[in-house]
Parts: sequence; structure tokens; C-alpha cells
Amino acid sequence: DIFAARYGGEEFVMVFERGAAAEALPILDKIRATIAARELKVTNTGQSLGKLSFSGGIARLNIHDSPGSILKRADAALYQAKQDGRNRINIAD
Repeated sequence: DIFAARYGGEEFVMVFERGAAAEALPILDKIRATIAARELKVTNTGQSLGKLSFSGGIARLNIHDSPGSILKRADAALYQAKQDGRNRINIAD
């Protein structure tokens, strides 16, 4: 199972069950590719507004993590993905 929630203005958190960490990257990459492939258009005119990108950060829960520390590592991976050119997924160390 996967739990997803809005975490900030344009940030979301997804929590995967134990053993599902290996599934996180392909799932997020599929979301990223789906978003990147779509073009935003004005409904009544069809005028193009451009495309969106999706950047993500993945952090695997360590035995000594607190909720704050795992979010901090995932957030650092997210911002590194943005610095690396956006529209990508990074995994925290």
C-alpha cells in the first residue's frame, strides 16, 4: 500500500510499506513521465500554457530516523533533483 498526502504548497509525501522501497523509484518515474508528457491548455480556447515537470526525492527509512530526519533527507534529494535540472528523481544517501 501507498499513502500520499500534500505536504506543502507544491510538495507531496508518499509513504510506501516496508519492503516496497524498491518500488518507489519506478512508480515515481512513471508519475514524472506522465506529467512531463502532458501539455497544459486553456479549456475554452485550447491555447497552450506549456508543460509541467516533476522532481522527486526518495529517502529510505533507517532504524534511527525520526519523521523529521527522513523528511529532511527526502527534501534534500528533491532539491538536488531541482538543481540538477528538474524533471528527475533523486535518491537520498
